[in-house]
Amino acid sequence: MAYTMSDYTIPDFAALAPRISGSISAVSSSTIIFLIFRSRAGMTTIYHRLMFGMSFADIMSSTAMALTTLPMPGNDDPIWLLNAYGTSSEIWWFDQTKIGNVHTCQAQGFFYSTGITVMFGYNGMLCLYYACAIAFKMQERDIRKKVEPFMHGVPLFLAIAYAIPAFIYHIYIPINNEPWCTVQPPPVLQKLSVIAICGLLGLILTSLGLVIWRVRKNGKSIMKATVQDNVNIEERVKVAHRNSKLIIAQSLAYIGAILLTLVSPLVRS
Repeated sequence: MAYTMSDYTIPDFAALAPRISGSISAVSSSTIIFLIFRSRAGMTTIYHRLMFGMSFADIMSSTAMALTTLPMPGNDDPIWLLNAYGTSSEIWWFDQTKIGNVHTCQAQGFFYSTGITVMFGYNGMLCLYYACAIAFKMQERDIRKKVEPFMHGVPLFLAIAYAIPAFIYHIYIPINNEPWCTVQPPPVLQKLSVIAICGLLGLILTSLGLVIWRVRKNGKSIMKATVQDNVNIEERVKVAHRNSKLIIAQSLAYIGAILLTLVSPLVRS
């Protein structure tokens, strides 16, 4: 069946929504980075370094997403007629403004996919940090020496492992169901992406489970010492327990956001 341009006409809202949400996300992450550097601790804590990495990656992906169709090759670009994008000469997002070329499209796809990958990786590493600090009661200096290199290395490794094949096989392209240039992975890369996503979710859920287990155990110990043994628990212990419960709430919020974001790539894969 031969398709016409009108078959691929997309409502303006489909391109407008990512511009708004992407801009808000980029500004929010920039605010987080600003607050980190303005804080007394600055970049001296592991938590701030993880948040910086996650926020910086989000700025990359959100800015690329906010540009939507602008970096795509124009409708008169020969790249469409050459069928280089595997579209059978159809032009995606025909009615939207496109002022870029092949190189700007590749750049947008790189920043979007790399930023998303690094951001998801740092989300997982943040949950791992909570597990080390709360569930395993590791000291900050021990986490810094033994675990933190892994926390930064995994997100960067995942991003590089995803970006290299994309450049080799030229799969940073426009697609018809997202208004920005992104990765159109081959079946093998799709399967590897699903494995990586499932592994990340497994790490997040396991870390959260360990944190919940430790908080519940500490809560029972405090209740037992207070009620049965009539021992006055130090205020700092109670404060630490309340802070741990707050971290659980924050972790649940992070996980909820991650699950909502990962539903789409998992379904497409």
